[in-house]
Amino acid sequence: MTKLKILIIDNITKEVNKFSSTLDELSLFTIHNSTKFQDCINYFDNNKYEYIIIDHSIKDADELMDYILTKSANQKIILLSDTLNCPVKCTFCLDNFQFVRLLKPIKIIEVIEYIQNKIEFSCPNQYRFENLDSVEKIYDLLSIEDFSFYKQKEIIDESLYFRPEESSNLNQKELDKILNLVNHKTFKSKVMKDFSIKVEKKI
Repeated sequence: MTKLKILIIDNITKEVNKFSSTLDELSLFTIHNSTKFQDCINYFDNNKYEYIIIDHSIKDADELMDYILTKSANQKIILLSDTLNCPVKCTFCLDNFQFVRLLKPIKIIEVIEYIQNKIEFSCPNQYRFENLDSVEKIYDLLSIEDFSFYKQKEIIDESLYFRPEESSNLNQKELDKILNLVNHKTFKSKVMKDFSIKVEKKI
């Protein structure tokens, strides 16, 4: 029996290797992985993929999605995103594509549930990012539950603060993740002296 295929467009890290191994063990899929633009194009042009999983932070991610969706609008894509800015408008996407956007940090099980058809292949964040007009909405959207350094968030005087644990060392990866996530036309962010992150609406 021929295995179905998944293309993962992401840097090969321990997390990605673990994810690929888990998919290989739990499913009937063959896994291909690359971040190089032309390699991804060649993979896509010469294979039929059940799912394509793309890390939005890699170079040329938007161009790759544009190429894939132009050639095959029905291709199932799972976008792992680290920004509030979505490359496709919901009104157009829902009518034309099979596209799921998951906001980081993401647990492996979240992606696997889509691949194993345990949940409907429908974007859980549809329309959530198109009317971001208050820090309260950012507060609700951005989860820091799995973070080790930034453990608290609170709203004071119409500003949202992400607070670090005083006894912990700075986690640059978490700081960068929050700054990338709140990189939005409506908001601005600032890192304070104690490494708290302040987010407020642009005037």
